[in-house]
Amino acid sequence: MKAALVLLPLLGANQILGITGPFSTSPVHLALWSFASFALTGFQGLIFSLLYCFCNSDVRSTAPPAH
Repeated sequence: MKAALVLLPLLGANQILGITGPFSTSPVHLALWSFASFALTGFQGLIFSLLYCFCNSDVRSTAPPAH
C-alpha cells in the first residue's frame, strides 16, 4: 500500500503534464514545459530505482555489503 501511495503521484505528474500541454504560446513557457516533461519522463526510472531498490531497507538488509 505504501508503494502505491508513492508511485501513483510520481506516475501521475508525468501524465498530467503530457495531457495538459503548454497553455501559452510563449517560447519561454513552451521551453519550460518541454524541459519539465522531458525531465520527468527521463528520470522516472532513476527515481523509482532509487526509492525501491537502493534506499529500501529490506533490499539493503538482504544484499551483501560491498567492500
